[in-house]
Amino acid sequence: MNTTNINIIEYDSIINIELPYLLSEIEGSLLSLLLQGYSVNEISKQRKRSIKTISCQKIKLYKKLGVTNDLTLWRDIFLLFKVSIQSKNICHNNFNKFTLKDIHSKHYIMSHYNIYYQPIYNTKNWSISGCDITISPKNICDNILSLDSGLINSRKTNNILPYLFRRLDKLLTNIKYHLPHNFFITVNINPEDIITCDLERECLHFIKVFGNDRIRLTLQLSTKDDLCIIQKKQSSLNRLRNNNIYLSLNDFGIGYAELSHLQNIPLSYISLHKTIFHNIEDSRLTDIIATTIIDLSKQLNIDVIADGIETKNQAEYMIGKGIKYLKGPVLSSPLSEDEFLRKLLESFNKV
Repeated sequence: MNTTNINIIEYDSIINIELPYLLSEIEGSLLSLLLQGYSVNEISKQRKRSIKTISCQKIKLYKKLGVTNDLTLWRDIFLLFKVSIQSKNICHNNFNKFTLKDIHSKHYIMSHYNIYYQPIYNTKNWSISGCDITISPKNICDNILSLDSGLINSRKTNNILPYLFRRLDKLLTNIKYHLPHNFFITVNINPEDIITCDLERECLHFIKVFGNDRIRLTLQLSTKDDLCIIQKKQSSLNRLRNNNIYLSLNDFGIGYAELSHLQNIPLSYISLHKTIFHNIEDSRLTDIIATTIIDLSKQLNIDVIADGIETKNQAEYMIGKGIKYLKGPVLSSPLSEDEFLRKLLESFNKV
């Protein structure tokens, strides 16, 4: 029996895994990084190897170990092999080994962040039709209500998707049969993350668990980064869409957002940035620009979500333009889990 030592740096710990075969140096290093919660994309950058190469190495490693997928990595390791812990900070004699998975994976990464849910409202009946998930470092501000939702998006990477999906499943499981049809669940991601097999696998697993007849899982691409990298991956984009995973463009009108993206990326939604309409009452030019974008989107069968609605006049203007979905501080600020769940249940009662 061979023993593979895995160093967990954040906790100054060594995980000893007894395997019936010897891992190569590359396999051992890859397993260490995966156990620490690194994504294929992050490992690719760290090793200066292509995402495809790292993905293939991971698939071979998982097959060799008998690991099902990323979500079951820690569980499979503990169930299939003999594992012991050496740590300066943890007394492993009194340690419940099944809690190790939660401590050393995405949970530790997310312990420094808060999750907020921005309600998305349907203008037909003013019910909550979904939520836009935003991530905020815990020390960014004591009063989250004073922040614009666009400012608190942080660490948008598929590395935290498993954690977010577990939280969502726990939050909505008891009420999922009361959710409106095609309930939005919008997650912000980096453009480069969308071409990784990890992202697609995590999304498909969540849809399977939750049910694709109930939710509309939407990956919202940040326009703070160049989108050229994904325009060349049409097969990956179309595969996501064919599996009921929808694409949205965040903050359209600023950053790297271009009209060509509406043509080259199979988008289902665009989130219209508030700068497009913030002075709509006073500027004829603003009205022309907003109207042009909205009309073009309609012709391309792309739904527009008006983000950052701050006044009643802005909301009424968007409704007049035929916009179905609104979000912003005049309707609701980003909410904690408990606050969002309470507001969601209230929304059910009003419909």
